[in-house]
Amino acid sequence: MKDQRIENLISLIFNYSVGLVPGEIVLLKGIGDGSVPYLKEAYRQCILRGAKYTEIDFVWSEESEVFGLFANNEQTDYFPNHKLDFAKKCDILISFFATDNFVHLANIDPKNGLKRKSSLQPIRKELLKKRWVLTEIPTHGLAQNAKMSLSEFEDFYFSACITDYKKMSAAQN
Repeated sequence: MKDQRIENLISLIFNYSVGLVPGEIVLLKGIGDGSVPYLKEAYRQCILRGAKYTEIDFVWSEESEVFGLFANNEQTDYFPNHKLDFAKKCDILISFFATDNFVHLANIDPKNGLKRKSSLQPIRKELLKKRWVLTEIPTHGLAQNAKMSLSEFEDFYFSACITDYKKMSAAQN
């Protein structure tokens, strides 16, 4: 069943955070399996709002761990020029971060992670010149850290994110 709150959140992101104009190029980035419903809705809204092109970059929950454990120096040092080229053409970046395990990289040599992060820095710098937003998505891990069930945490999250702040401000004046 589709959660209307996801549609409302994505509308809020487009209307207030990034202001998509028809003809623009959008990068949707999903980190973690829980980001998929958000990516789907954001993609749908990109199409309906007239984005010229929408690219989806999805990283499943264990991808960084697999890379950290098994990548060799050539793989760690590789610079994906095509991603930098796309970042230069991109107008908007929307990232959805949904991880359940916050210590999944504990057994990875930090030097490998830093080396990879450093090699990708030009892409990140280029994307941060764009209109962008990153939002954490409710997951079992976040709910556990908050000492809540997932449904309780989702209610908390959406009530904070989808509040009508204009209405609230008017009521306070």
